[in-house]
Amino acid sequence: MKYLLLDTNVYLHYIDFEQVDWAAIVGDKEYAILVPFIVIKEIDKYKDGPKNKIKTRARAVSSKFGSYFLDDSCERKLNLIPLSEPSDDVLKINCLNRNISDDVIIASALAFEHKENIIVISHDNTLLIKAKNFGLKFIPKMPDEYLIAEEKSAEEKEYERCRKELELLKNRQPKPYLTFSDGSRELRIKVPRTTEFADILNERMASVREEHPHIIRPHSITQVDLNRLIRIEDTFQVFRNLPYSIYSDGQLADYNKNLDRFYDDSEKYYSFKLESESLDKRLQELKFFVVNDGNSETGEMDIFLEFPQSVNLYNKNSCKYMNDIKPKAPYVGSCFNACGSGLDFSRYISPMGGLDIPKMKSWDLTKTLSNQRITSNTRTLIHNVRRKLDIEKSLYIDTAQCGNFSINWCICAAGCPEYITGVLNVIIEDN
Repeated sequence: MKYLLLDTNVYLHYIDFEQVDWAAIVGDKEYAILVPFIVIKEIDKYKDGPKNKIKTRARAVSSKFGSYFLDDSCERKLNLIPLSEPSDDVLKINCLNRNISDDVIIASALAFEHKENIIVISHDNTLLIKAKNFGLKFIPKMPDEYLIAEEKSAEEKEYERCRKELELLKNRQPKPYLTFSDGSRELRIKVPRTTEFADILNERMASVREEHPHIIRPHSITQVDLNRLIRIEDTFQVFRNLPYSIYSDGQLADYNKNLDRFYDDSEKYYSFKLESESLDKRLQELKFFVVNDGNSETGEMDIFLEFPQSVNLYNKNSCKYMNDIKPKAPYVGSCFNACGSGLDFSRYISPMGGLDIPKMKSWDLTKTLSNQRITSNTRTLIHNVRRKLDIEKSLYIDTAQCGNFSINWCICAAGCPEYITGVLNVIIEDN
């Protein structure tokens, strides 16, 4: 049988001695635990000590010692053997001091009749070294799994409290940053397919001219030199214009002149409309959101966006406008104006008075912003909230011109001790 001699600190700094798997530690199912009288006295001394955790442990161990050694009816989970105080002779022979607890424990072991089977177990190296010097067996170290975390001192507890308080204060800061409207920090834009509207414009103008051709003064058929009517279209034209024979040459000349003006106005109208449709697909608005992931308000913020010099920027001031009134063909013998003869302006009269003529909008690509740095001022933002960044007159880019680029941003918030910076990326993809 093996006899385990446990130092006082084993009872105080490790889990309940009844819960320890001693058989696994010593490698033998047959064992008993030796309890020197000095260990019992030291446990009693710690019962009234200053450290609450140690005091609680000491009282629990002392109570179990009382049950094991004083209560014969106690159910014993382990075999505990008390050792009496060693004699003075044992102490003297081995040059041990009774006033030193470790010496008394060693003396108690040396006085035991089966000392060759004793295994000393301690949390301190001092006792283990003495045990080795006297030829006693020992375990160099108890497994850490049985160790109880040491109770912190009053100073350590105060330090921990202050540290946590400081950490809390440090963490009570706003954490603003910028994203695109979808919450990401990378925006992918597909360049829309654009068609050259010159061909479309030519087709529309051909249709307009065909629908409203010039009028040629018809002559009597007998006056027509049939030999000179080389093309059959010329013959058809003569007969088409017969209804206009009632008008004078001057009236027909004015009509054809007005018709040329109508052609010009129609070309300007359709050209503007086609250009508007094309550029509306190319120019994309950049929308940003400011987010606060911190745990306090940001305070008022100044937000700066820095764009590369190679990227042309536009806003609503970069637009141009044209009356959205489709030109109307002239009539023979009537007056003609830029809006078309016979135009009924009454339908454009506003209820508030005056004319409310609809407008077409297009982009003037020559009107780029002169500054690549965009500034926005915004009110405070509470934590865990996102808000659209208000950019005056909005912000647009020409996707057909810019290519991939990065936007450097900077936030100066009243609630942040330092500037916060970041980068947003724009990826232009071919459609």
